[in-house]
Amino acid sequence: MSLSSAAALLGVHREQVLEELQRDGTTVSLDQPEGWQIFGFADVKEALARLNNGLERGAFCAALSLSARQFAELEHDGLVVVGQSGRFDPLAAQDLVDGLLVGAEPVYVAMHDWCSLSEAAKRLRLSLPQLIGDIQRGRFLRIGKYVPKTGFASVLVNLGHLGQEDEAISMEAFAAGLGLRTTELVTFYRRNDLPHRRVKGPRGGAQSRLSTGDRKAFLENYISFRSLGVRAGLAWDVLTARLEDEGIAPVKGSARIYDRAAVAYILE
Repeated sequence: MSLSSAAALLGVHREQVLEELQRDGTTVSLDQPEGWQIFGFADVKEALARLNNGLERGAFCAALSLSARQFAELEHDGLVVVGQSGRFDPLAAQDLVDGLLVGAEPVYVAMHDWCSLSEAAKRLRLSLPQLIGDIQRGRFLRIGKYVPKTGFASVLVNLGHLGQEDEAISMEAFAAGLGLRTTELVTFYRRNDLPHRRVKGPRGGAQSRLSTGDRKAFLENYISFRSLGVRAGLAWDVLTARLEDEGIAPVKGSARIYDRAAVAYILE
């Protein structure tokens, strides 16, 4: 988060944000261009909270990139926090956004199967709260952080793996959604004789394709490191330390694939 984006989120001046951060000893590189005067949102919540007087509905929607309809849906489902002043809390909303972006891929140009929350909700015939719930439950293989945008507009959902009930997707697409290298996943499938299809590629070579059933068989028994971190809500370093402390190693022959049964308690 930058000084400017924090100021826009709270509806205050940039100088006020800087003053509160400096008061808490947070270092901001003022010699850098404005967009690079950044800091971790989670690290400065206390300082920002002192500036948080809530926002009126219109300002709140503008700060969090919400349409009036999206706001109404979030408010109806209790996903908008109202402060004592009766104004809406932008920091609580930003917390919700950040939770959706845990493990997200940076996206600079939204192409192919990347969809905004509104587009994804429309395609899937869901309300925004329902879509948010599905993201939190790990339904989608790939979530993106749309770098040019802020607020809820910064959250992208990749729907490339969702199609007809038995639509087969490439090993590359499945690996990307799991945060794995394609070679690692292909090798894992071959060593463990997991179900997949071999089809003729566009240039004549054989390609591995995974049906809905193939993917379900994998996900019922295994989980990738990134998926585990996202589902458990743990930062990568925290998750790594916990797995090492508890003696949990990846499945033999892989670097980032775990036996789901061995880590089930982390997901509870």
